[in-house]
Amino acid sequence: MTKLYHNLSDQITRDEIILIQDDFCNQCIHQMKIAADNKLMSDEDKKLFIKTLLAMLKSFLYDSERTGVGKLRYHAALDRGYFIEKLVL
Repeated sequence: MTKLYHNLSDQITRDEIILIQDDFCNQCIHQMKIAADNKLMSDEDKKLFIKTLLAMLKSFLYDSERTGVGKLRYHAALDRGYFIEKLVL
């Protein structure tokens, strides 16, 4: 899933890619908050849902580090890529 967000069309500008990637991160975080506050979900369902979202974010950030995209910059990626704007976890 997260590879989709790192391999967007060449027709999309860099600024649009950053907005799409920021939206992905923000949606994951937003969905975690909704799940945590959902009184209709059992605690086990909440844990599973949040764990899945965290795995998606982890994969996204790992791919971002590896390819030099993101505020977290891996040593091998110091001279490549661009930053994801305003990602707060």
